[in-house]
Amino acid sequence: MLPYILVGCKREPEISTSQVQWMSKDGVDLYATLYEKTQSTQLFSPGLILLHSVNESRAIWVGSAERFVDLGFVVLAVDLRGHGESSIKSGQVYSENKFNYGDWQSSIHDIALAKEALLTAGANPDNLFILGSGLGANIGFKYAHTDSAIQGMILLSPGLEYNTISIEKSMSENRRLPVLFLATDGDSYSAGSVEKLKALTPAYAESRLYPGTAHGIDLLNGNSKVMGDIQNWLDPIVQK
Repeated sequence: MLPYILVGCKREPEISTSQVQWMSKDGVDLYATLYEKTQSTQLFSPGLILLHSVNESRAIWVGSAERFVDLGFVVLAVDLRGHGESSIKSGQVYSENKFNYGDWQSSIHDIALAKEALLTAGANPDNLFILGSGLGANIGFKYAHTDSAIQGMILLSPGLEYNTISIEKSMSENRRLPVLFLATDGDSYSAGSVEKLKALTPAYAESRLYPGTAHGIDLLNGNSKVMGDIQNWLDPIVQK
């Protein structure tokens, strides 16, 4: 049994936040923040995992996480290994700027533990989604592609490859997982990646390209249309 530690602290009357901590199989202390309705009448809310990009942390999701809670989700915003508070391994400092190939690949397996933490918090096991930004989009998709419990994946400014996490092959093999791609047309690498990745997947996929050069969380926070597009895409997929 994984040692989940929940330490609650009320953020505002309608939304509560809790710190979640667990340990990876290779000894990394991993941290996340759980967002949920303080008083919810829904027994099993849909669950959403949020994954940040390189050199960021779960703190970037604060406003977005609360908006998803307002839509009815239980949300878990994760510090990827080597980032934020998830920077200790076997008692030693563990930073992404010294990662090798194996470290980056292990970050994919960490998402399985995040999913278990979300289920422990009461999320519906048949109604789980992942939203990743930049590197987090690639890591999230590599995991979601292998786990049939994940019902949909939102890729915000993905790339064909970030930090050794390549998703072209997995995307071409994806026959079941609905995917939403989001990027700006001025973010040339992500925009080109979206075009190629969408063409590769046999599964249901949609893409949205927005004007400007914003990348990742800056796109979500800086363009009011993005959140509405995500909600419209999720509506027919999320179990009510």
